[in-house]
Amino acid sequence: MAAAIGAGLPVDKAEGQMIIDIGGGTSEIGVISLSGLVLNKSLRVAGDELTEAVINFARSKYSLLLGESTAEEVKIAVGSAYPLKREKEDQPLQTVVRGRSLETGLPKSLKFTSIEVREALMPVIHQILS
Repeated sequence: MAAAIGAGLPVDKAEGQMIIDIGGGTSEIGVISLSGLVLNKSLRVAGDELTEAVINFARSKYSLLLGESTAEEVKIAVGSAYPLKREKEDQPLQTVVRGRSLETGLPKSLKFTSIEVREALMPVIHQILS
């Protein structure tokens, strides 16, 4: 309830307001209406799976091995389910990613865009929302 109020949701209205708290290991989903909790659900799909999705994306698309902390940094820097307000339609956010090439074994740097990271995160986001 506190998170919904803090996010500015109209919790006192006679319509459902959904709030999702994605932690590292679990996601908590709540539906609030008329200042009360209508539905509450806890899932074991959460931030750790989102981080793993970034690692798998880098591996499959770019043959780049990322560590967990690097993938977490990418997720925080440019990851989102929807375009962020600071993104322009023709200019997605970018971040430089450093990892190890699976082809050569040497260090490799690439730019990841917010569009790519969103693509990587979508399967996990859909799991949480379904």
